[in-house]
Amino acid sequence: MIKFKARRSIAAKKVPFAKAAPLVKELPEVMMIRGQQAGSKEEYFVAQGLNKLGMKYSYQVPVMGGRNVRGGQVLDFLVYTPGKYTIVDVRGTYWHTGAREDSLDILRVTRRYGWLLLVAWDTDVPDEATALSFLRTHLGGT
Repeated sequence: MIKFKARRSIAAKKVPFAKAAPLVKELPEVMMIRGQQAGSKEEYFVAQGLNKLGMKYSYQVPVMGGRNVRGGQVLDFLVYTPGKYTIVDVRGTYWHTGAREDSLDILRVTRRYGWLLLVAWDTDVPDEATALSFLRTHLGGT
C-alpha cells in the first residue's frame, strides 16, 4: 500500500493584505466603449476620436443576423453621418490579411443597406491624436 504525505496548502499560508494589495493596482485599465470592453486599442482610439468630434455612433452593431447567422456581421462602428450611415471598420494587420475575402462580407452589408464604408487599419490609427485626425479627414466634423 502506497501512502502519500499531504502537503501544506498554499492557502494555509497567511499573507497580510497590505502585501497583496499592490498586485491589484498593477492590472491595466480596461478600455470601455459605450459600456462594452473595446476589442482592441485601435477601436478605443477611434471611439475617442468620434467622441471628440461629437459624432453619434453605435458600437458592435449586429446586422443580417450578427454572429448567430451564417453571412451575418457585427460592425465595429455605425456612425450617423449626414445623409447616410457610415460603417467604420477597424482592422488590424494581425487578423486581416488584406485579401479579397476580408472585404467581401462587409461589402455585402454596404450594398444591401446603401451605407458608406471607411476602413481604418491599425497603421492609420496608432494613437488617439492620429485617429482623431484620420476621422476628421474622412468623416468631417469640427
